[in-house]
Amino acid sequence: SEYLAWRVRMAQLLDPYDDAEALIALSPQNASTHAYLGDFRRSGKSYDPAAYRIGTAIGLDPELEVARHFLGLLYYDLGLYQKAIRAFDLAISLDPGNAGVYKDRAEAHIRLDMY
Repeated sequence: SEYLAWRVRMAQLLDPYDDAEALIALSPQNASTHAYLGDFRRSGKSYDPAAYRIGTAIGLDPELEVARHFLGLLYYDLGLYQKAIRAFDLAISLDPGNAGVYKDRAEAHIRLDMY
């Protein structure tokens, strides 16, 4: 339908960063939203904005496992493997059932041993 085509076109035009920032404006105290936007920025190699958002998430909820995991990934991307391992260890202590964190911690150990 014409409406569906319009929706698809609008989705193509929208900047995902703008959408995420709009979500934060609606709920600025939502730590998870900050954490996921931070990881989104990290995956785009925008490390300063990523650090800001992940840090904000941790400030809002220090026990949010996903924020600690994303912090570890940020440190990993920056080559700070020891800090990454510490962040992954904390994430594991908050949610021992998240297998992805164990994998990421193992990769950080491998990198640390290489350098």
